[in-house]
Amino acid sequence: MILESVFESEVFGMLSVDITSPDEVVKKLQVFTPIFKKIEVEAEMVNEKMRNGKFPREANTMVFHAEKILLTTNLLGFFLKFGLKGELTQNIIY
Repeated sequence: MILESVFESEVFGMLSVDITSPDEVVKKLQVFTPIFKKIEVEAEMVNEKMRNGKFPREANTMVFHAEKILLTTNLLGFFLKFGLKGELTQNIIY
């Protein structure tokens, strides 16, 4: 119900959601990953030439899936219209 209202731009606020990208969306968006998220980067995740400094470390990156991420209803609506799937983690609009 709430996600339908977000899709139709009937509500405004912030929602905590789990958001995923189906395979067809991943294929479409390979050059532009849609979600910004802070992750912990391990040394094995980085090319050997780039492995200077201390690991693990946090870094902002772009991902296709995120859990318990806080999004505005405008951005979530855009993601839903683009084909991403969302599920509320809390039934609250901030």
